[in-house]
Amino acid sequence: MLNKQKPRLTNQKKMILNYLLNTEIHPNAEEVFLAVRALLPQISFATVYRNLNNLIEEGHIAALDFEKGPTRYDAKKNSCHFICTNCKDIINVDSIDTKKVNKKTSKDLGIKIMKNTFYFFGICKPCEEKAAEENKA
Repeated sequence: MLNKQKPRLTNQKKMILNYLLNTEIHPNAEEVFLAVRALLPQISFATVYRNLNNLIEEGHIAALDFEKGPTRYDAKKNSCHFICTNCKDIINVDSIDTKKVNKKTSKDLGIKIMKNTFYFFGICKPCEEKAAEENKA
């Protein structure tokens, strides 16, 4: 039987994870690359992209895929997000107790939920305010 090796936490992977843990935005791969390259000038986009995929597989970060646009990344372990359909901003939604939702849904349907993601789509407050101002003019 082959022993499964524990994934290595390389310096590049640590830098990428640290950036994602300490940012309030949900960056795409290019934004992660540019941020990390400022600290590690020798890093390539391919290395960042490969490490993002490894971090997803290892369960350290989540890939946020929406209707259109690039994949965005989140290390906050938040499975609920609001996406503005106008400006494409992504906001974490902390007010939903996903454990309760999972427990009730599992019980109601007689299933075992392994993972979930909730996406809410609409217009964010700044976009709504901007539209209201434009309508006044």
